[in-house]
Amino acid sequence: MASDKMTSRIALVRSSKESDRHYMARTEGGVARMKNLLVLVGLGCLLFALMKWGSSTLTGLGFALIGLVLLCVTFYRNKHTARPNVRSSVADALARQHTQSVQQLRLLGNVDAVCPNCNQRLEKKPSRKKKCPHCGQFMLVRTRPSDRQRVLVTEAQAEEIEEQWSIINGTHDAYLAEKERRAKERAYLAIRLGREPTQAEVRWSLLQQELDQYARERNSGAFRNAKLEMADILRREGKSMEALSLYLEVCYLDLNDLDDTRSITDKELLRELLPWNPNDATTQLAPAVIDEVLQLIEQTGISTDTLQDIFFQRASALRSLFRLRLSPTTAWRRIREALRSGEG
Repeated sequence: MASDKMTSRIALVRSSKESDRHYMARTEGGVARMKNLLVLVGLGCLLFALMKWGSSTLTGLGFALIGLVLLCVTFYRNKHTARPNVRSSVADALARQHTQSVQQLRLLGNVDAVCPNCNQRLEKKPSRKKKCPHCGQFMLVRTRPSDRQRVLVTEAQAEEIEEQWSIINGTHDAYLAEKERRAKERAYLAIRLGREPTQAEVRWSLLQQELDQYARERNSGAFRNAKLEMADILRREGKSMEALSLYLEVCYLDLNDLDDTRSITDKELLRELLPWNPNDATTQLAPAVIDEVLQLIEQTGISTDTLQDIFFQRASALRSLFRLRLSPTTAWRRIREALRSGEG
């Protein structure tokens, strides 16, 4: 159903573009022929004026004026003729199809405090993923694109809402490709583990593959985002120490003010393009990550010395891998200050 809608949307856009191309071709072809005709007539009048100038000055002058007028009109039209607004028509088609797509989307989930699995009423509507006290199944909270309502959904409905958003945002092809990649990884893990893998296990395996790719490409920004997602998975699974280590890595990467200049080896050029100061206050740590670190410190009861040792071990490896400019010592001072501020 969703794929059919996306196909319809693509077909409409292509049809609009094709119509615009045909219209523009016909219009520009007619205008070009008219301009050529005016130029020829104008030049002909000037030539005839030169021929008649000696025998009939008045006639020659008249044809000369006609020729000049025709040439002036031609050049004026060439300068000021507007091109058809192709972008506008395509944008209008997309806007119309966007509205139609939203209206046709299936409404999913429960707006009220009702479990989407067993339809039992809840005392309070949860604001995040939670197990239903009646059936024990997980309830997820999502925003559906049809009316922007926050609703309680099952895991299957959450995936369908994700697909709906991809249709609305024009990223359905990428969604389908990612879905196929997850399915292949799930089948591979099922054979290797001898059981059906969890969603977290599938995602973790894919993230490990992405980390290897980002490390080879020296893509520190994407590497950081993958590490953050892995830390979130570990935290949800109750693996607090492992999650804490990854959150510290994310902090170090954030403080290095990641950009796309990692491949530049010319130090003078790098200094000119990016006058970077390791103590610059505009290079911020993510507050949400600092909050996670503080919560995990409280849960694990880890000492400051042990936390520092973990950070230096992880930060040293990252600095060597990505040639990061900020030293672990300076970064740790910034992180420690942020943690103290968060405690206060």
